[in-house]
Amino acid sequence: RSWQLQVELSGERTRRQFSLDEAAGTIPSRRDHIRVGAEAVHTAHRLQPGVGLHYFYLSEQGYTGRNLDEIADIRRQEPTLSGHFTLPLAQAVTLRPAIYLGAATIDQSYSESDDDDHRGFIGKLALPFEILLSRKDNAILTLAPTFYLHKAAFGGGNLQLHWPM
Repeated sequence: RSWQLQVELSGERTRRQFSLDEAAGTIPSRRDHIRVGAEAVHTAHRLQPGVGLHYFYLSEQGYTGRNLDEIADIRRQEPTLSGHFTLPLAQAVTLRPAIYLGAATIDQSYSESDDDDHRGFIGKLALPFEILLSRKDNAILTLAPTFYLHKAAFGGGNLQLHWPM
């Protein structure tokens, strides 16, 4: 067996009332979200290349937790195609570059800031470096910078430590 298929489905339907300031009363908030994805990886190849199809939907209104007292109205639909491979760099260091290409419809408005809408191409290049800290414990440190292709800009990054207990 040389191909591995993974399918993922997650979602959320939440209704809440937030009381941020006694004088302002409560703020009704709702969040509807779904994420669907399928990915195939060629496990018999030394680089383990993979491709995936993903869909993300979000509709959120009210307090989103972004800034105190900021009310938002967010609607996002993002179908995406992805590709990745694994590149061993040293005995304990691996680079897993991935590219994400899609067409997004994003309508976002915030009470305290400018609207942030986007329609059309979105792209992201992720360059996660995985460093094996302990083979015995399967402990891994990941440094993952990302770059936006549709904005030609640095997209941020994160640092993760996975140390199973």
